[in-house]
Amino acid sequence: MLKDGRFFIAGGEYLTGYNLTPPTETNHAALEIYDPVANVWARQPDSPLGGIGDVAYQILTDGRILMGYRFGAQVEIFNPATGTWSTGPNKGAGSSTEETWSLLPNGTVLNWVAPQPQLYLPASNSWVNATTPPVAMQNTQDLETGPAVFLPTGKLVAFGAFGNLALYTPGPTTSGPGSWTLGPSAPPPAQPNTNPNHSQYMEDVPACIEPNGKVLFVSSDEIFGHGNRRAGILVRRSSCPRRWARQELEFFAPRARRSPSSCLDAADIERMNVAGRSYHRARYSAL
Repeated sequence: MLKDGRFFIAGGEYLTGYNLTPPTETNHAALEIYDPVANVWARQPDSPLGGIGDVAYQILTDGRILMGYRFGAQVEIFNPATGTWSTGPNKGAGSSTEETWSLLPNGTVLNWVAPQPQLYLPASNSWVNATTPPVAMQNTQDLETGPAVFLPTGKLVAFGAFGNLALYTPGPTTSGPGSWTLGPSAPPPAQPNTNPNHSQYMEDVPACIEPNGKVLFVSSDEIFGHGNRRAGILVRRSSCPRRWARQELEFFAPRARRSPSSCLDAADIERMNVAGRSYHRARYSAL
């Protein structure tokens, strides 16, 4: 979603006739913008690099789109106000395909997926190194990773491909490397898998923040959501260890409003059924 309320779409991972014969679109460099007021799509100039595919991007605070490149470390910037592309600074190394970039509250962009994370600084149009997460966030075999969302506290919750969770705190300055703390892992698998983290996978799955500050996300026994899905609610308090209650949907609750002397127990769980499938849903009572 652009700053002016328009919607843009660019590139695409499967364009060469995926499930369609004949193919309806084969241009991995295409970019279009939808105007909801006029109810029309407008084709924009193609990417000069020519390979958007499924790369990472972020919309900068001034409305421009920072975008990676599918086949290398190059970066380009699209200005939707003028419909023009410009060359950005190369990031550290490697393709941007399957990466996740996060726009920090200070206006910089964090690429937390790369082996050496980096920050993009719009003021100087440059990348600087950031702190490395305490665990590997990307599966180097297929380049997949998990989602990331911001908590109301300003911390970034990042989920790795193998079900790891880490929280990033931005530095005191825009070029500050920031810091990471290790969070809990996704729930253990319901059936054996080969995950080195001994948990469910979180490759290529969605996540979102709810108004109550909880983070809703998905995990599964196998990659790409295959296998038995299971989830839980994480309660984080100083008086008891972090742990999961088994659920069909997952909530990461970093600051649950409960008595500091109590932990999640059976009384906090209500059994429900949705479309014939039962799951547990955790329920909190505000103090």
